[in-house]
Amino acid sequence: METPSISRTAYGVSSETFLSKRPLTTTDSNTFGVSTDALNPQQQGKKQGIPMSKSRIVKVFIADPDENLPLEKRVIYSGEERLTDLDDQELYFEIPIKELLDKHNAARKATADKKASEKFGREIMLEAARIRDLKMVVVTVAAF
Repeated sequence: METPSISRTAYGVSSETFLSKRPLTTTDSNTFGVSTDALNPQQQGKKQGIPMSKSRIVKVFIADPDENLPLEKRVIYSGEERLTDLDDQELYFEIPIKELLDKHNAARKATADKKASEKFGREIMLEAARIRDLKMVVVTVAAF
């Protein structure tokens, strides 16, 4: 079974985090204290500081990171914010990925691969993407 690489990020802090003045996450973080690294599903709640058994409001994005694609065609899915108690992998299985990927691959097949085209001296089109080539990011807006 294939799945995209799944990472998690959060742009809110709990009152516990704010009051204790400790970082939002124990993983490497950027300037804003937000982790964007790919996490092991068993460690997601521990590393992010967000209990996996609690309700949360999330927004899910799925993107194709291929730099040959125009920027506006890289994001395949941008879901609405929603209240859920599902983990990140369960959220993935609620997305109609087959239909989204079929539509996206039609656009990929009409896009030139810049490096391959330069190398061979003729226009070479991108190959179809597989699910494992995609990146999925789950943004936690709030956790309860």
